Amino acid sequence: MRWSEPSWACLSFSRRPRKPFGLSHAEPAKRCVNGAGALARGRPRFWRDQTELSIKRLKTSIKTTEKTVMKVALITPAFSRHLPLLQISSETIDKHCDPSIEHFVIVSRAEERLFRSMASSRRHIIIAEDILPASLFRLPFFVKGREVWLTPGFRPVRGWIVQQILKLCAVDFTPADVLVFMDTDVFFIRSFEPRCVLTGDGNVRLLQKPGVGQSPSHQQWHQAAAKLLNIPPQPYFGADFIGNLITWRRDVAMALRERITETGKANWAKQLSRELSISEYIVYGIFVQELLGPERSGHSYTEEDLCLNSWDLIRRDQAAEQHDKFVAEVAGAVRPEHVAVNIQSNLGFPPSDYRKVISSIEHVVEN
Repeated sequence: MRWSEPSWACLSFSRRPRKPFGLSHAEPAKRCVNGAGALARGRPRFWRDQTELSIKRLKTSIKTTEKTVMKVALITPAFSRHLPLLQISSETIDKHCDPSIEHFVIVSRAEERLFRSMASSRRHIIIAEDILPASLFRLPFFVKGREVWLTPGFRPVRGWIVQQILKLCAVDFTPADVLVFMDTDVFFIRSFEPRCVLTGDGNVRLLQKPGVGQSPSHQQWHQAAAKLLNIPPQPYFGADFIGNLITWRRDVAMALRERITETGKANWAKQLSRELSISEYIVYGIFVQELLGPERSGHSYTEEDLCLNSWDLIRRDQAAEQHDKFVAEVAGAVRPEHVAVNIQSNLGFPPSDYRKVISSIEHVVEN
């Protein structure tokens, strides 16, 4: 199979397309994008045309990958303070994940030496500065123990936003068909193979939780996504797309970057860096739901999360004290589709106890 290289158009500076002469933005579009969301009906023509541009290459890519075995890669952004948990998380990857699944850990250049020993034939240490666009750079020193990222105009960019930009950069350093994003506090407890990212119809799963995530902060993310995608804003687009083990298609992520660049006044990374609050998972989910649709994206929606989030099961200040109760509640909440569990670092467990907790959960689940 011939891997398609990232399009340099993703890194160009494109102007917002002009409104076609004689067409009112209020005029209903004659046709809707096949398989796309309800916004296709009545969408101004330039939105539809730009969507068609973004998916021309995508169609060919989907037809090609459907006939082959999907190559899967795990992506983990990390900081030095996450290193103890990352080491344990990596142990569970090596124990439960198929050998064909590679693991990419993204770190800053200043901290790369701390992670260097973790590199292996499966695990690759990626330096953030090597993959970020030139529109972002990091100060060579820490401020109050934290990294500081700036634009060329010396405007600070929130670290959380940089992390999201880095995830969209994953298409530049791995040819894998499917990108699986996981934090350092996610631990595999069951076998994970490439087929796990597919639904019954052979498409790549996309977590979509209808009616979930309608808080003010989530609504702010939905509105920010609409602005980046250049679609009519809504307070809420009907579903949440956030989880702890999220699957994206590489070709769809590339099309998303192109979409943001084509419809904005700057390249995709620069536009994201301007946002104060945004969720990359919601941007991707709304892009698929409202502009592409399952048929063209190669995704199928599912409400089944691959990872169990444990922080709702017991009070944070009691998790470490009530070890046995916590393990029992987590193991009791694990469903057949769960291949991993998220045990947040703020639950109070010292790093030395994580292996014991995970081992105990594995033992209960296996029996």
